[in-house]
Amino acid sequence: MSEPQFHRSAKSNLGNKILSTVFLLSLAGAQAQTYPDIAGKVVFGYQGWFACPGGAGFGSNWTHWSNGAPTGTNMQIDFYPDVTEFPASQLCLTSMTIQGQPAYLYSPQTAAIVDRHFQWMQTYGLDGVLLQRFLADIPGKISTGDTVLKNVKNGANNHGRGFAIEYDISGVAANNILSQIQTDWIYLVDQMRVTTQPSYFHHNGLPVVAIWGFGINDGAHTATPAITQSIIQWFHRGAAPQYRAVFLGGVASWWRSLTNDAYTDPAWNAVYDSMDIVQPWNVGRYNSIATADNWLTINMTPDNTRTQSVGHAYQPVIFPGFSWHNLTGTGALNQIPRLSGRFVWEQAINAKRSGAPMLKIAMFDEVNEGTAMFKAAPRRRNAPDQGTWVTFDADGDTTMASDWYLRMGGVITQMFHGNIPITAAIPIRPTDPFVGVEARTLRNSAPGLSLSRTGGGILFTGADPGGEIRIVDLQGRQVRKLRSGFNGALWDGMDESGRRLPQGVYYAQLAGKSGDRFSIGTLPFAWMGK
Repeated sequence: MSEPQFHRSAKSNLGNKILSTVFLLSLAGAQAQTYPDIAGKVVFGYQGWFACPGGAGFGSNWTHWSNGAPTGTNMQIDFYPDVTEFPASQLCLTSMTIQGQPAYLYSPQTAAIVDRHFQWMQTYGLDGVLLQRFLADIPGKISTGDTVLKNVKNGANNHGRGFAIEYDISGVAANNILSQIQTDWIYLVDQMRVTTQPSYFHHNGLPVVAIWGFGINDGAHTATPAITQSIIQWFHRGAAPQYRAVFLGGVASWWRSLTNDAYTDPAWNAVYDSMDIVQPWNVGRYNSIATADNWLTINMTPDNTRTQSVGHAYQPVIFPGFSWHNLTGTGALNQIPRLSGRFVWEQAINAKRSGAPMLKIAMFDEVNEGTAMFKAAPRRRNAPDQGTWVTFDADGDTTMASDWYLRMGGVITQMFHGNIPITAAIPIRPTDPFVGVEARTLRNSAPGLSLSRTGGGILFTGADPGGEIRIVDLQGRQVRKLRSGFNGALWDGMDESGRRLPQGVYYAQLAGKSGDRFSIGTLPFAWMGK
């Protein structure tokens, strides 16, 4: 079969408190540092590669936004980010307008921007990110203080999300890849201390390092099987113990069959089997629900079977849609329609059905190729008056708000975690009230208590039938008492007198029998109203 070949290598040619309190409480009393395990997680790629002029912390140009100062006719993005939550002092003013008012863009070199992104991840229940780190761009990043990486570290720590480094080897000469990775990884471990951050993803007791671009037969990814194997072996055995890591390899979508976008050399088979986690790049390899379903049969399920056969893990990549019209000047606008979320939901349930133990969604902030899942303009009137844009209503549904795909990411995460069932239809609608969830339990929590969003409020499950669940505000005041049934306990956002409670962080306290001991466990969550 044929499919559009959208490769990430195109990207390298662009030019290159409430919630922190919850996380800190979760670390209180710890005897030894523990880290989030990437197993079972749904992670998002985080580019963080934008810049804009505006003084200290912003950058010096309009990198990845536009060719020169943005005018609408020179954009490199198809989706316009929703920046209405940010004050103008944190943004860069453009000459464009939105309904006659000034239009702004942002720089992730501004700490408050990245922190808000991670607050969104917490509010919508997303597990975390793989921070993209292009080898070709590393000297420039280090020379300017690696500001975006520092912001991501802080944002993840502040909001209890996970992160890990994902290198991209696009365009780097094969013989230089290992030495460049070694030098930078030692710097990241020793000086940036990424692997000892409480939010850094680990697996089987070791930090995770992802490296993208192996086995892709497109001329921009030239690592041979021998060079790739030497990189894997360095992380497994050759490096000093403090630098060793679980190896996550980003590979061609047809890696297993050595066809289509993959190199055909059979020596790659042993290389792929040496990777602890295999992550095939599926973006653009199918373009409809029917072809996504076919991908499950011919690729996802057998891919997972192959990795399981050698005792390793599979992390498929899914995406909400695709559009790079402004970036390339030739690609069709809205080239792969999002179908109001149905396209990414079908891929997500297919990944779950395949047995994949973890998942990556491309991407959190990738507006250049139109795969962003963060807040973006939902309707044409919310994007700049100048220029050509794809907005969420491109497929005819005008009911979606700018956070619709963050909400989608939340339900995909809940489904992948097993907290809600696999259903053919998306389990939420754009018109449903949103209930934000923060499901990080404290260290003294009773095991098993969990929550999920429903149309009627928040459903608490895991308590014994008859168990008591108390809803408590940040001041420690009990605002509601629930009694768990066989199917859990539903909270509708009301206090005992039937008054709707304001948005904010609350705690669910579970009281019940645990063996011969009476225990109380605590689960913090964010109630965003109905």
